[in-house]
Amino acid sequence: MFWWLHQTSADVPNYTDRPLVIWLQGGPGASSTGYGNFAELGPLDADLNPRNTTWINDVNVLFVDNPVGSGFSYVDSTSALTTTNRQIADDFVVLLQGFYEAVPDLKNTPLYIFCESYGGKMTAEIALVLDKAIKDGALDVNLVGVGLGDSWISPIDSVLTWGPYLLSVGAVDQNGYEQIQEMAEATKEAFDNGNYQVSTNLWGLTEGVIQTYTANIDFYNILTKISPGWIGKTRMIKPALNDDEDAKIDVIMNNEVKKALGLDVNWGVQSDDVFAALGEDFMKPVVEIVELLLNTTDIKVAVYNGQLDLIVDTPGTVKWVDELKFDGANNWKRAQRNSIVVNNIVEGYYKKVGNLAMYWVNRAGHMVPSDNPAAMKFILADVIDGFSRHGFGPTEQEWGYVTVREGAHMFWWLHHTSADGNYTDKPLVIWLQGGPGASSTGYGNFAEIGPLDADLNPRNTTWLRYANVLFVDNPVGSGFSYVDTLSALTTTNRQIADDFLVLLQEFFESVPELKNTSMYIFSESYGGKMAAEIALVLDQAIKNEVLSANLAGIGLGDSWISPIDSVLTWGSYLLNLGFVDQSGYEKIQEMAEATKAAFDNGEYGEATSSWSMTQYTVRMLTENVDIYNVMNKVSAGLRKVRQEKFVKSSLYTSEDVKIQKIMNEQVKQALGLDKEWGHQSGIVFVYLHEDFMKPVTDIVELLLNTTEIRVAVYNGQLDLIVDTPGTVKWIDKLKFDGCDQWKETPRNPLVVNNTVEGYYKRSENFAMYWVDRAGHMVPSENPAAMRYILEDMFNGFSFNN
Repeated sequence: MFWWLHQTSADVPNYTDRPLVIWLQGGPGASSTGYGNFAELGPLDADLNPRNTTWINDVNVLFVDNPVGSGFSYVDSTSALTTTNRQIADDFVVLLQGFYEAVPDLKNTPLYIFCESYGGKMTAEIALVLDKAIKDGALDVNLVGVGLGDSWISPIDSVLTWGPYLLSVGAVDQNGYEQIQEMAEATKEAFDNGNYQVSTNLWGLTEGVIQTYTANIDFYNILTKISPGWIGKTRMIKPALNDDEDAKIDVIMNNEVKKALGLDVNWGVQSDDVFAALGEDFMKPVVEIVELLLNTTDIKVAVYNGQLDLIVDTPGTVKWVDELKFDGANNWKRAQRNSIVVNNIVEGYYKKVGNLAMYWVNRAGHMVPSDNPAAMKFILADVIDGFSRHGFGPTEQEWGYVTVREGAHMFWWLHHTSADGNYTDKPLVIWLQGGPGASSTGYGNFAEIGPLDADLNPRNTTWLRYANVLFVDNPVGSGFSYVDTLSALTTTNRQIADDFLVLLQEFFESVPELKNTSMYIFSESYGGKMAAEIALVLDQAIKNEVLSANLAGIGLGDSWISPIDSVLTWGSYLLNLGFVDQSGYEKIQEMAEATKAAFDNGEYGEATSSWSMTQYTVRMLTENVDIYNVMNKVSAGLRKVRQEKFVKSSLYTSEDVKIQKIMNEQVKQALGLDKEWGHQSGIVFVYLHEDFMKPVTDIVELLLNTTEIRVAVYNGQLDLIVDTPGTVKWIDKLKFDGCDQWKETPRNPLVVNNTVEGYYKRSENFAMYWVDRAGHMVPSENPAAMRYILEDMFNGFSFNN
C-alpha cells in the first residue's frame, strides 16, 4: 500500500503543530494520491497550478491509495486483493503502524480521517479497528475524528431515494420515476435476500435506467453540463470532474509524479480489479459500524453531503443518519439545524449532538472539497475543534432554537461562566428583556450584562464572573426568535409562560448537566411581567414532574407588574423632581386618570392607547425627558425620540445602531443563523396590545403564598417608565402570608465599598431594593448595587457584604 504525506504550509514553528488528516478516496479503487490530491484538495490542481483552497494551508495531509490495488498501491496477484471491508481495515492498521515508524514525529499529533464516497464505508470500519488497536496497545496514535463525505454507508437508502430526488428536481417525469423505482426495488429485494452480488449488479442497472431517462445526467453533480451522448462511469471510481481532468491526472501520475517519487509501478492499472473483487461486499451497509463508533468510542463522527450529488444523495444520507441507534438519538431528533455562514453567505446547514454532526452543503455535488471549498473549510475546522461552537465573544457558549409550538421558534444563547472550576458549580441565571419584543440576546447581552459591550470591549461587570447566563429572545418574534405566520405570535402572558416551559424542557435536554444547578430568572421592564407568570408555570411543572430543574428565585427589575400604579405616579414623580410645574402635573394626571378609567372598565386595549398618549403628554411638557433615566441629557426640541413601547431598552440611539449591526452581522455569522435579528420585534408589541396594561400582582402573590421561590424586586430611583413610587405602591398592597411582618421590617442601607448604593428590605422569601443613581437599566447604571442584589439572591437573602 502506497502513502504520500504532504506537510502543512502553515506558518507554524513545526509542522507537527498542525493536525494530520488522512484522505481516502472512493471507488472502491479510486486513487487518493491522484484524484483527491490533484482534483480536490492538494496543493496543485490538474493543470499544476497552485490551489488557493488546498487543505495543506491548514493541516498535514496523508494521501493513501487504499485498498491495495488502487493508484500506486498494488498486489503481486489478484488473489491478494481485498474482498471485504474488514480486510481493508486490517490492512490499514498495518499501513499506519509502518507509517508511524517512518514518521514518528506525528505520533502525538491529533489524527483525523476524511473521505469521500466508498471511502466513507472504508473509513467507518477503519476507525473502529484503529480504535481497538489503540486500546489494545498495538498502535500508538491519537485518532480524534472522522469525516464521512457523501459516503456509501447505507447503499440501499441511496438507491431507493434516487427516483424521488430526480423527480423533485425535474430530471425525470412520473414515468421515469416509476421505472427507476422498479429497478431500485429489485435491487432492494436482492439485498434483502442476501444476494449481494446480484444486488450490486442491479444497482448498476438502476444507474443505467437513470442514464436513459435523464439523457446521461452527471451522477456526481446534477447541474454539470453534459452532451446527450456523454456516458459517465457506472461506478464511483472516478471522482474527477470531467474526462479531460481524468486524462490530465493520469498523465501527471504516470509521468511527473512517478518520476519525481522514484516509483517503478504504473498508477491505476489495477483499479478496476479492486472494484470487481469487492462486488459481493459493495452493497453491504456499515450503519452498525457508525453506531459502534458513537456508542463505544470517543471518536467524533462528521457526516457531510453535497445537495447536488445523486450517487450518494442527501435524502438517502439523512435517512440512515436519522435512523441511527445511539445514546443521543432522541436529542438528535429534537436538535435544531443551524446555518453554515461564511463571509455572510449561507453555504449550507449543520446539526450537532454529542459526537455526531451532519452538514448539508449548498452548491456542491459528490466532491464537496472542490465544489464548495468555503463550506468544506468550515466543516474541517469544526471537526478539528471537536464540534465546539465558539460563538461570539470570549466565553464558552451554546445556543439553539426550540419549536415551542407549531410555527413558533424560540432562540436561546447560553454563556458559560468565566469563573474558575466547573461551570455547573455556578448558578444559572436566565435574563429576560422587556418590550414586549426587546431582545435579551442583543440588548441584555451587549448593553447590560454580557461579556462584551456595544463597542465589543470587555465588560468588567459582566454577570458571567459569578454565574452562567442564558439569554432568551422571548416571546417568540423577539430578536432571533421568529414565527412562520403572525397568527403564531402570543397574545397573553400565559401563552408566553407556556411557551417558555417548552423552551426550558428542550434546553435541559440539550444541556442536561445544568438540570440540578440552582436557577434564577432575572428580568427587566415588561420582562418582569413575563418572569412572574413564567416562574409560577415552571414551579407547577416541576411539582408535576414535567420539568426537571431547580428554580430558586426571580429578580423583577423595574418591572411592569402593575402598570396603572406606574402611570398614576408619573405626574407626582416629575413634579417633585421639578420636570413639570403644577399645571403640567395636572395635565399628566388628567391623562393618567383617563388611562385608569379605561382600565377599570375592562377596556384594556383602550387603556394601552391612553397609556401611550400619557407618555406623549409627558414628553411634550418636559421637552422629551428620558423616560428610562430622567438624568440623561437630551437635546432641546426633540419631541419623539423614543418609541411608544418598551421594545428598545438600550440607552442611546447610537448604541441601538451598534447592537443591531453586531447582531445582524458578526453574531449572525458566528452562530450560523439565517434569520434577521429583530425583524418581527415591533409586531410582538402589537399582538400583546390588549394584554399590555393588565397587572400580574396576583401572580406575585401566588408565588409568595404557594411556592418556595424567592422574589426580589429592585428599582432604579431615576427610572420614570416604571418609577419607584409606583413599584412601592403595588408592593404595599400585596396580600401574602408575611405581609404584616413585611410592613414592620425596617429598611437598611445597601452599602458597597463604604458607599451607600441604595436600600433594601427583606422578609422571608421577599425582598425589595431601592437603587441609587440608576434608571430603568440597573445592571449597567449601578453594577455595584446589582452585584449585591445578585449575591443576596444566591445566598437566600442572607448576604452580608
